[in-house]
Amino acid sequence: MNDKDMHETTLPLWEALVKTSYQTQITHPSDKNCENPIVFGSGFIVEYNNNVFFVTADHVVHPDDYDCKERTGTDFVVSIFNNVKPESNFLSTIVTPLGGFYYMEKFDLDKPHEALKLHDVTVCIMKEKHFEYRFLTNEVRFISLTINAGDPKFRIPSDLFAEPSKDKLYFVYGKIRTKLVGIILHSEDTLKEGLKFMDNSGDYYLLNTPDVINDYEDWAGLSGSPVISETGECIGVLCSVNVNTKSIWVMPISHVKMLMDIAISQEEILSLKDKQMKENKRKGSSSEELLDKEIILDELRITTGQTILEIGCGNGYMSKEFSKLVGEKGKVYAVDIQIELIDKLKKEISETNIIPLLSDITKDKIEVNDNSIDLIYLATVFHIFSNEQIEVFQKEVNRLLKVGGKLVILNIDKKESSFGPPQNMRVSNEELNHIIKMKPVISVKLGESFYMQIFEKIDKN
Repeated sequence: MNDKDMHETTLPLWEALVKTSYQTQITHPSDKNCENPIVFGSGFIVEYNNNVFFVTADHVVHPDDYDCKERTGTDFVVSIFNNVKPESNFLSTIVTPLGGFYYMEKFDLDKPHEALKLHDVTVCIMKEKHFEYRFLTNEVRFISLTINAGDPKFRIPSDLFAEPSKDKLYFVYGKIRTKLVGIILHSEDTLKEGLKFMDNSGDYYLLNTPDVINDYEDWAGLSGSPVISETGECIGVLCSVNVNTKSIWVMPISHVKMLMDIAISQEEILSLKDKQMKENKRKGSSSEELLDKEIILDELRITTGQTILEIGCGNGYMSKEFSKLVGEKGKVYAVDIQIELIDKLKKEISETNIIPLLSDITKDKIEVNDNSIDLIYLATVFHIFSNEQIEVFQKEVNRLLKVGGKLVILNIDKKESSFGPPQNMRVSNEELNHIIKMKPVISVKLGESFYMQIFEKIDKN
């Protein structure tokens, strides 16, 4: 990785501010080339527990969620400006798009019926591919202060994380009033000085500016910036300001650390799952070899003319069985996230009632009509979903199923076995019934190591 750690050099505070703040653009997920920015923001890169993270405010990545105050399942694309000019166009700059952001919601145990509250911080673990191009400064001038274009940007090490003090002043640097004029990006540099820590306020730090904030545009574009003390420590992430007051709101760095710990744990689980899948593939074992499909099909009671959707269809083994049972008047949607499996299945099922779809139900809205599915089936997939993915999954299942439609989840038992994921990744039947917000119909034991739980949708959307 070719950006620098702040420990590698000694530099003035104002230079540290410029070199630790990264300008970002936000584009819609449908904009595959990230060419049409909707809004601009900020963020910073940190080193923590042998990982490199990009940190920003969550409303930068999920603007729609904050408009409606709930998760919509739409992740906008955040791209960092590298300030490296491509050879083909010296007027533009390379940007590095990021993905795989982790985020949080807050649940009040004393008020279990209230909606989850969004937590305005998000992080992603940066990989080698994100450092294909260097992150450099552009020219910055503040009265007598100058940063030359082409200097390397810096990462903030975790030993510079700190709690705020009322005895110190705090600073924020970034770019405001950013806009595209033709193909030229115009922005203004701004340095917010003399910020004072006032108190903890709920999940945030409340800081005050020296003067009343009269114009929101003086701060627009700074969301996600690091808030740095006069001695160079980072106390958190700038989230919002209140116009006509002196108040700015900062997400504490302790909350950022908690989210980074969650991200590291989740990445370790996914890595274990990937290794297990590769090992199962090497040994030639798969769930279709270990399960009795006749028992499954008998319990599902599929009838002619039904519409079925299989999540994680793989090679289409069960989708092909469903296809026979629903007949010519029925339909089977075979969904998977692996393009090679979908492409292979498309070649195998021409002139059948199977419709292969490349989609991820934990991220995408599947291209199927509302209230049109009689049965949704997923086998040995649910255990890899994170809490956030489960929430999106349940919303999409509820959208797709008809009233009276069935959700069928097949899992590996939460006990020792010679195959499958680690026990801490598995979900027991009791845990599943608690997680899924639908009516449990029946649980079926499948051999020594599997169970199948069937749920029913009883209410309209």
